[in-house]
Amino acid sequence: AVQARRGSSFRFFGNVAGEAELNEAAMSALAEAGLDDRAEVLAMQGKTDEALADLGQAIKLEPKQPGILVKRARVFLARGELVDADRDVSQSLQLRPRFADALVVRAEVRVRTRKTDAAVADCKEALAVHKRLATAHVIWARALAHDSLDKAMRRCLRALEVDKKSVDAHLLLAELSLATGRDELLDDAERHVSIAREQDQFAARALVHLAAIQVRRGRHKQAIHAAKKALQL
Repeated sequence: AVQARRGSSFRFFGNVAGEAELNEAAMSALAEAGLDDRAEVLAMQGKTDEALADLGQAIKLEPKQPGILVKRARVFLARGELVDADRDVSQSLQLRPRFADALVVRAEVRVRTRKTDAAVADCKEALAVHKRLATAHVIWARALAHDSLDKAMRRCLRALEVDKKSVDAHLLLAELSLATGRDELLDDAERHVSIAREQDQFAARALVHLAAIQVRRGRHKQAIHAAKKALQL
């Protein structure tokens, strides 16, 4: 099921035997879809050059479509090309002020460039527009983590109040729990990793966190196994 036309990221449901089958199903479903939709699947597959080519063409065809600019900004963000991501998201906000999807991408750029106050401001504005935007809470939590892990964890829990299955929220809670260095939080960290893996079987970050948890528990064989699986994704 593809939700890109509703401004959401791609989500695939149902029984999927493996990544190859998922990719094949996705590309088949998008055979007659727009360039921007196809680009999102290409980006998901790690084919970011092809994704950017499709998005560039889509923008030429629809230069005043803010959603396409946000999609390209997300690809630039995934590549670590923050200047380009910021440029696209700024153009998107010029076309549609207070566009929640654009605000959360700009917030992510600002977190990565250590402009945490500005990032929080963007998250607050996004939530004023879209109260049930779990992503905004997650990015807000990442901004808070620079100064307070406890505050960041509380904000992440707000994300789960909005969307209890949020993979990003569960993985960030696992990461923050590990960062505290408190062994009593290892069970919580592992629980959050488990929930994230239930929602996204290809989440390499979940396996990385699981490996870190196993190292902390002294289970080095299990840690190596999890790390190897992460590298295969």
